[in-house]
Amino acid sequence: MQNIVIPEGQNVTFECTVQQQQQPQDNPLEFKILHNGHEIQIGNRIAVQHEFGYVRIEIDSVKPDDAGIYTVKVANNFGESTSTASLNVIPTSNIDYHPAGLKGMKTIEKLPEQQEYSAA
Repeated sequence: MQNIVIPEGQNVTFECTVQQQQQPQDNPLEFKILHNGHEIQIGNRIAVQHEFGYVRIEIDSVKPDDAGIYTVKVANNFGESTSTASLNVIPTSNIDYHPAGLKGMKTIEKLPEQQEYSAA
Protein backbone atom coordinates (compact mmCIF):
# COMPACT_ATOMS: atom_id res chain seq x y z
CA MET A 1 0.00 0.00 0.00
CA GLN A 2 1.10 3.58 -0.59
CA ASN A 3 0.99 6.54 1.82
CA ILE A 4 -1.60 9.11 0.77
CA VAL A 5 -2.05 12.84 1.46
CA ILE A 6 -5.45 14.12 0.37
CA PRO A 7 -7.75 17.11 1.03
CA GLU A 8 -10.79 16.61 3.23
CA GLY A 9 -13.90 15.60 1.30
CA GLN A 10 -12.08 13.65 -1.43
CA ASN A 11 -12.35 9.88 -1.98
CA VAL A 12 -9.36 7.64 -1.30
CA THR A 13 -8.45 4.07 -2.22
CA PHE A 14 -5.78 1.79 -0.74
CA GLU A 15 -4.85 -1.36 -2.66
CA CYS A 16 -2.52 -4.30 -2.10
CA THR A 17 -2.05 -7.83 -3.39
CA VAL A 18 -1.24 -11.07 -1.59
CA GLN A 19 0.47 -14.06 -3.16
CA GLN A 20 -0.48 -17.37 -1.60
CA GLN A 21 1.87 -20.33 -2.04
CA GLN A 22 -0.67 -23.06 -1.21
CA GLN A 23 -4.01 -23.68 -2.87
CA PRO A 24 -6.74 -21.48 -1.28
CA GLN A 25 -9.12 -24.40 -0.72
CA ASP A 26 -6.44 -26.17 1.36
CA ASN A 27 -5.55 -23.16 3.46
CA PRO A 28 -7.83 -20.11 3.08
CA LEU A 29 -6.54 -16.64 3.88
CA GLU A 30 -8.04 -14.63 6.73
CA PHE A 31 -8.09 -10.85 6.32
CA LYS A 32 -8.18 -8.09 8.93
CA ILE A 33 -8.25 -4.41 8.06
CA LEU A 34 -7.13 -2.04 10.84
CA HIS A 35 -7.21 1.72 11.31
CA ASN A 36 -4.79 2.91 14.00
CA GLY A 37 -4.66 -0.62 15.43
CA HIS A 38 -8.44 -1.13 15.64
CA GLU A 39 -10.52 -3.25 13.30
CA ILE A 40 -12.09 -0.98 10.71
CA GLN A 41 -15.83 -0.35 10.84
CA ILE A 42 -17.30 -0.87 7.39
CA GLY A 43 -20.19 1.49 6.72
CA ASN A 44 -21.76 3.80 4.19
CA ARG A 45 -18.46 5.70 3.62
CA ILE A 46 -16.01 2.81 4.01
CA ALA A 47 -15.96 -0.30 1.83
CA VAL A 48 -13.50 -3.22 1.84
CA GLN A 49 -13.11 -5.76 -0.92
CA HIS A 50 -10.83 -8.82 -0.85
CA GLU A 51 -10.85 -11.45 -3.55
CA PHE A 52 -8.19 -13.74 -5.01
CA GLY A 53 -5.35 -12.05 -3.12
CA TYR A 54 -6.43 -8.50 -3.99
CA VAL A 55 -7.41 -6.12 -1.17
CA ARG A 56 -9.06 -2.73 -1.74
CA ILE A 57 -10.13 -0.19 0.89
CA GLU A 58 -12.32 2.69 -0.32
CA ILE A 59 -13.18 5.69 1.84
CA ASP A 60 -15.65 8.24 0.48
CA SER A 61 -15.51 11.91 1.51
CA VAL A 62 -12.54 11.58 3.88
CA LYS A 63 -12.66 13.46 7.17
CA PRO A 64 -9.82 14.39 9.53
CA ASP A 65 -10.87 11.45 11.77
CA ASP A 66 -10.03 9.09 8.89
CA ALA A 67 -6.35 10.08 9.06
CA GLY A 68 -3.90 7.58 10.52
CA ILE A 69 -2.31 4.23 9.80
CA TYR A 70 -4.18 1.60 7.78
CA THR A 71 -3.01 -2.01 8.05
CA VAL A 72 -4.01 -5.07 6.07
CA LYS A 73 -3.23 -8.30 7.95
CA VAL A 74 -3.43 -11.56 6.05
CA ALA A 75 -2.92 -14.91 7.76
CA ASN A 76 -3.22 -18.63 7.19
CA ASN A 77 -1.78 -21.75 8.84
CA PHE A 78 1.66 -21.01 7.38
CA GLY A 79 2.05 -17.48 8.73
CA GLU A 80 1.00 -13.86 8.62
CA SER A 81 1.83 -10.87 6.45
CA THR A 82 1.00 -7.18 6.89
CA SER A 83 0.98 -4.12 4.69
CA THR A 84 0.62 -0.61 6.13
CA ALA A 85 0.13 2.89 4.78
CA SER A 86 -0.64 6.27 6.28
CA LEU A 87 -3.46 8.60 5.36
CA ASN A 88 -2.95 12.31 6.00
CA VAL A 89 -6.12 14.39 5.55
CA ILE A 90 -5.66 18.10 4.89
CA PRO A 91 -8.56 19.99 6.53
CA THR A 92 -10.43 22.36 4.21
CA SER A 93 -11.94 24.41 7.03
CA ASN A 94 -10.92 25.71 10.41
CA ILE A 95 -14.12 24.50 12.06
CA ASP A 96 -13.52 22.07 14.91
CA TYR A 97 -16.29 19.47 14.91
CA HIS A 98 -15.12 17.85 18.14
CA PRO A 99 -16.96 18.81 21.33
CA ALA A 100 -14.86 20.42 24.00
CA GLY A 101 -16.30 18.10 26.64
CA LEU A 102 -16.95 19.21 30.21
CA LYS A 103 -14.67 22.24 29.90
CA GLY A 104 -16.80 23.53 27.02
CA MET A 105 -20.04 22.87 28.90
CA LYS A 106 -18.79 24.76 31.95
CA THR A 107 -17.88 27.72 29.75
CA ILE A 108 -21.38 27.72 28.25
CA GLU A 109 -22.96 27.55 31.72
CA LYS A 110 -21.03 30.66 32.76
CA LEU A 111 -22.51 32.75 29.94
CA PRO A 112 -25.12 35.25 31.11
CA GLU A 113 -28.70 34.25 30.48
CA GLN A 114 -30.24 35.82 27.44
CA GLN A 115 -32.75 38.50 28.36
CA GLU A 116 -35.57 39.68 26.19
CA TYR A 117 -36.20 43.37 25.78
CA SER A 118 -39.16 44.99 24.14
CA ALA A 119 -39.36 48.43 22.63
CA ALA A 120 -41.61 50.82 24.51
